[in-house]
Amino acid sequence: MRQHLPTTLGALLAALLGTTALGGCAPDVGPGGDDELGGGGKADDWGSASSGKTLVLRGTVITMDEARGSRQVLAGGAVVIQKDKIVAILDAQQPLPGGADVVVLPAATGPSDWVITPGLINSHNHLAYDTAHVYQDLPLYENTYQWREEAYYDEHIQLPKRLLGVCSADVDELAVPPDGADRRVEMAGLIGRYAEAKELASGTTTTQGSYFGVSMHKGYSEHLVRNLDGSNFGKKRVSQVALGVLVSSFDPRALVERMDDGELDAWLVHLLEGTDQESRDEFDCLRAMGLVRKETAIIHGIALSRDQLAEMAAVGAKLIASPLDNLLYYGRTADLKTAWQLGVNVSLGTDWSPAGSKNLLMELKVVDRLNKQVWGNYFSTRDLVQMVTSNPADAIGWTNHVGRLKVGLYADVAVYRKRGNG
Repeated sequence: MRQHLPTTLGALLAALLGTTALGGCAPDVGPGGDDELGGGGKADDWGSASSGKTLVLRGTVITMDEARGSRQVLAGGAVVIQKDKIVAILDAQQPLPGGADVVVLPAATGPSDWVITPGLINSHNHLAYDTAHVYQDLPLYENTYQWREEAYYDEHIQLPKRLLGVCSADVDELAVPPDGADRRVEMAGLIGRYAEAKELASGTTTTQGSYFGVSMHKGYSEHLVRNLDGSNFGKKRVSQVALGVLVSSFDPRALVERMDDGELDAWLVHLLEGTDQESRDEFDCLRAMGLVRKETAIIHGIALSRDQLAEMAAVGAKLIASPLDNLLYYGRTADLKTAWQLGVNVSLGTDWSPAGSKNLLMELKVVDRLNKQVWGNYFSTRDLVQMVTSNPADAIGWTNHVGRLKVGLYADVAVYRKRGNG
């Protein structure tokens, strides 16, 4: 099955039901804190009370719900949504709800070429840098600390961020309301909007990564997608805290205490991003800090050995890979096949546009190519979809919220149009 022309449920509602957005597709994001997420919007109630309509989406429904056994994919099925929650998953034999307050898409009768999936979850991104295109002349590096010293890093990646970060525009130019008496709007918010639009275009309803750590103008302070770095479902139980464990500002003691007290479901950390011994040694540092544990989700993990992956599997630690970025910088990516075989929860992230995928659909194409050319078709199509839906939801403690099409979960949904007979 090949998929294209995605739209999100929030966009469908905005266009067809006249609501601003759907609660299930909108985040509950608090002000920037230790994870430096810009924005002070709270958006869990977008459209949830104003519509009162029941939305029915018809097509091939890919639930990603293991509890359904062999019936996880429903040809001619339907997803029924009220307010911001999924209230029914119907197969082809079950009647659709009716009534004046029911909207059926694409239509109540006739064939549907739609493919309906859980909204995709991008577990690793840097939204503040997603205005840059892929740098064409990257040499191969041995670790992440080498390329940060290159001139292109400052000119191609940091300079656009700095320039846009200090620019502002009048509210009339941007068609947003003034924030009190302040009529100037920082451009940082537009960068975040642009990056979120790229996510939405692929059917992604959750991403990760900061803007610039600034307070956003109220004209666009409510985020378009959920963000792992903020507050979600009324709580903030996912943290990044620091890019790595070897930076001077990182103190593991407070983090370990929060984990021991049950305050965190997931801690995301850049680690083992490289191919040399220096990169491999970072896992030993992580262990010495008492942070090889179930809450830990290692971003990149290129240098992870089989023994280290087995240690992660034993405690329930997770892995978040960005294969295209890793191939461009280091010529290899994490050993996803071995990680999967050992039982490590594997998710995908795009990292950033200067050396990564435009969105998760592009990242899936890269992983699909690796699967065919490197991993001997070890992964099934379902496995690949799992890496961007149910796996990341489970990894961050969101199993009971999103990541599957299941009654009672939030309606974070992506709709694609099937192309051809595949």
